[in-house]
Amino acid sequence: MTQDILQRFLSARHFDVGGDDDRLARLREAAGDLALEIKSSPQRVASLTMVAIDAKTPAGDPVLVEVGKILEKRWHSYAGAFSDATLPVVMRAIALDALDRSSGSDAVAMAISATARNMLPYLGSLADRELWNELVENADRRLEGRARREWAQPSAASAGDTAFVLPKPPEIAKAGIKPEWAVERMAAAAGPMDAKNATLTDANPHWPNQGQPWSLEFAPKAGKALAMAGDSIGKQIADSVNSALADQSVASALVEHVTAVVGSLAQTAGGLERRTSMLWWKEALYSPAADIGYRDMEVGEAACWAAVDAVDITGPYAPRMAEAFVMETVRSFASDAASRPLPLLALAGALCEDQSPRAQALRSRLSEVQGSGGRTPLASLVAAGQTLDDQTIEVRLGLPPDMEIAPTRFSLWIFRDMQAARATASRTRKKGGK
Repeated sequence: MTQDILQRFLSARHFDVGGDDDRLARLREAAGDLALEIKSSPQRVASLTMVAIDAKTPAGDPVLVEVGKILEKRWHSYAGAFSDATLPVVMRAIALDALDRSSGSDAVAMAISATARNMLPYLGSLADRELWNELVENADRRLEGRARREWAQPSAASAGDTAFVLPKPPEIAKAGIKPEWAVERMAAAAGPMDAKNATLTDANPHWPNQGQPWSLEFAPKAGKALAMAGDSIGKQIADSVNSALADQSVASALVEHVTAVVGSLAQTAGGLERRTSMLWWKEALYSPAADIGYRDMEVGEAACWAAVDAVDITGPYAPRMAEAFVMETVRSFASDAASRPLPLLALAGALCEDQSPRAQALRSRLSEVQGSGGRTPLASLVAAGQTLDDQTIEVRLGLPPDMEIAPTRFSLWIFRDMQAARATASRTRKKGGK
């Protein structure tokens, strides 16, 4: 985006700052503060996204109130600069800008994308629809790339994909002896004194003019000097080579390369396992979490369990085709009823009111979707088990009370809610947990 969200809201005249750049700067500072809040509490992204999408979100919504408090820290008198009708628009713009700033995180991108794709067909202002489309498309592009890597088939795995960089070998120190030492030893082999008539240590007692006695002394002493020089040079080379061999950089590089290759192969094996599990699950039409076949349940309950089972297989990050698997699975066990719209209030309400052990287990599984005091994900309302009515659907979801939805879409909605929850809770979830 060439302009940030706030600037684009201003350019579209959704609100006005009176041509005061300082006011716009304070709005941007507030968006930055909210982005930091998102970074520390990403599990709140779903509710924040729901509020930012809906132009009809009431001014008293807890999320909008919180955004107002954040802005107030940067601009104490902001309330007097906008009309009551415009203030919610300003808060939504700040929220959307903060979400855009935070979407570089895969977890946040997943929560934004999953929540927005649930809500945008039913809510949203045409005035900022283009902004949302861009934000969701950018998030989906990032997420699809990650999902394709994690779900890659073994045929895509190659050790060559992981480059092995051989570290620069350590330099071997230059070996040698001091010229002064060599001169002294050879001088001692040649005669008893040096050029300054100083007596030399272990010197030849004869001078060259003495013939045979001198030569008999010269050979062993000169040979000894050469041998000592060779031993000294050899020791230096050996010490340098041993030091080079002791360097662990090559071994470390090799270990890192093998680890990367094994990790890549393990990832593709995991991708194959997920693909196989999805096929097995779709053909079996059996809920491993509920331990019962989908055809043995009411269509709404079965659709919800299918979403739970699907996200258990896929995890938070899956190719978009996984959504097709969810819908096709529901079609397989619900037949004609799968695509027949039913009142959302009836579908969700039945799951809230059912007190059977299986329904309680289902609500427990959905409880990982964090609720909010204002706008909140659909799965969190079902998890709460409270009686749903027209006002709850309208106030907590922002949806019309008479809204109808097909079981296939209902299952997909819950699946996305759980994907968002899994992604944003991953940093605190125990290792190996779902």
